[in-house]
Parts: sequence; structure tokens; C-alpha cells
Amino acid sequence: MEETKIIYHIDDEDTPYLIKLPIPSDRVTLGDFKNALNRPNYKFFFKSMDDDFGVVKEEIIDDDAKLPCFNGRVVSWLVAAESSVSDTQSQCTESQAGDVPPAERVGGIGDSRPPSIHANPVMRGQTSDLCDTCTETDSVLSSRRESPPVRPGYRDNRNLPQVRPQPNNRPHLTQQQQRKCHPP
Repeated sequence: MEETKIIYHIDDEDTPYLIKLPIPSDRVTLGDFKNALNRPNYKFFFKSMDDDFGVVKEEIIDDDAKLPCFNGRVVSWLVAAESSVSDTQSQCTESQAGDVPPAERVGGIGDSRPPSIHANPVMRGQTSDLCDTCTETDSVLSSRRESPPVRPGYRDNRNLPQVRPQPNNRPHLTQQQQRKCHPP
């Protein structure tokens, strides 16, 4: 009998897990995966192929949905949900003025970090189609306004008073050379 290998990451853990289900990969569903894991209160994201964006992480909430398969295996990320019900419908429908979307990093192909630190693949590039209150964050670091770090051995002159050289004050010249340049 055929089996499906599912590699899954849980929250911020570095090492992924592997589970084998005795179901052919073209028939395995989210419900099959959930039953095998018995992990309530998690959101399930899967490596998927999008015609417009290529490889993305897609949240699947329908237990009857077939799981996307790459090279005979399914790659998944489990993220602890605040509640057992997925809140994908509330992400853009009603946003309060004080709400700030989380700053997240975009995952690349083969990036094994959980989607809790990746941008929401469903929203990327589609914000104007879904609502005009959604925003997209490309970088957390680009928004910081801190001063650059001071390198070891490098003198930080920002807090020192500025001294302007006087026309007669040329330390690299000898006194005799200075007299020639500026006679009394």
C-alpha cells in the first residue's frame, strides 16, 4: 500500500518532524493529517504552488481538502492559534484603526522556518483586491530609526565638540613654514 510522508514544523522549533500516513499522496486530506497528529488549536500551513507567485505557504482549513504534494511528500507548518477556529476571514474584513499587522519575514523556497515569522502567503500581492486597510511589511529592520552600531576600535565623534582649525593653526607645518605662509 502507498504511503504519504508528511514533514511538519511546529512553531519555532528548529527540527522538523516526519509522519507517514498509509494513504496515497493524491488522496491524503487535512482531516487525515489532523487525526494522525491529534493537535488541536493549531493552524496548518502547507508548501504549495501558486500560478502567480510560485512556491508559497498556504493555510488550509477545510478538513476535506487534499494536501499539496511535492516529490512524494507533504511539507507543513503548524502554528499555535489563539483559538481553535481559524481567523483567516477576519484578517481583512474588519480592521480597527489601532490594529497593526505583525511584522513578518517572507520565507523562500526551502526555508524551514514556521509561518509565524513569514508573511501570510494568501495576502501577499492581493491586498488591493481584498481590502484597502491591509498593509504589507517587507522588512522590520528598514523601519527602525536607531543609529548604526559603533565598531570596536572606532572612535565615535558624534558627541564631541567640533573644533574648527584656525588659519594660523597648521600643526603639520613647522613654525618656520607657518611664518612663511602667514607673515606677521
